Amino acid sequence: MRVQQTTQGGAGQLPPIPQMDKAAPRASSDAKQAAQEIRQAVKEIRSEIQANGQAPQAPVTPKIAGAPVQNGPANTTASTAPPAEFPRSNNDIPPEVIPMLGIVMGTITLMVLGFPIVRVLTRRFDRGTQQIAAKTTDVTPQLRQLQDSIDAMAIEIERISEGQRFTSKLLAERSDAKVAIEAPKQG
Repeated sequence: MRVQQTTQGGAGQLPPIPQMDKAAPRASSDAKQAAQEIRQAVKEIRSEIQANGQAPQAPVTPKIAGAPVQNGPANTTASTAPPAEFPRSNNDIPPEVIPMLGIVMGTITLMVLGFPIVRVLTRRFDRGTQQIAAKTTDVTPQLRQLQDSIDAMAIEIERISEGQRFTSKLLAERSDAKVAIEAPKQG
């Protein structure tokens, strides 16, 4: 049985759905008359709810041609009402909302916690590059001094090689002169 919440917060029971007579088909005038009676019963229930602020105490069953009148508890036999997808009251959250709410809350949590963590990692990375840049500037004067020393050594090595070439040239001239002096004596 479904529970309906009224406008003033009270809960009332809806009248049970009457059983239909399957054996005897009704004429269209009987169906129209039954529909009119149901409408009238619903109007009476609404006016009573609005007047009292709560649902009627005894369930009211509209009269349908050929159907027995019930004033007691509802029959638990076949019903024409479709089964509910899931049992819930008006205060329950639909089950589709819960995963979406979890995704939204997870995203917000990730952003709130993730943003500072990313900032910390970025600053560490920037500090590391700044330290490397600072160390590079300390090495520059030493590299200049090393380059000047290598240039000075290259100049000295060039002088040594020039001196060696000059000495080799003198020795070669001396040996040629000796050969030229000794050759006329033998002849």
